[in-house]
Amino acid sequence: MMYVIANAFSINMLNSDATIRFHKISLDEVREKLQNNDFKSVVGHPATAQFLSELIGVKIDANREMYKMNKDDVLIVAVLGVRPPEGKVFSKEEVEALYKEGKVTFWEVRML
Repeated sequence: MMYVIANAFSINMLNSDATIRFHKISLDEVREKLQNNDFKSVVGHPATAQFLSELIGVKIDANREMYKMNKDDVLIVAVLGVRPPEGKVFSKEEVEALYKEGKVTFWEVRML
């Protein structure tokens, strides 16, 4: 099993047909999983990676690499619950403000 943290989920992450389960998880659950296991980051935005590093308490690198999900992967997705204007990149402070407003959620994504 491999843990992967991302800031989005895309159908392009799949290699073939799949049934996917999305399960909302708490920040404490995210901390437990990432602080106690090896993981890979595919968080594409540096400000988001920095904010998540501070929030979760582990180093999360920004990484824009194309990710393909495997059957035994556990994908943890940090979702910013707003749609920014085209071309907008959030600063670390803006991401922090979204979290304080309850607009950042975490989802565990698995293939069934």
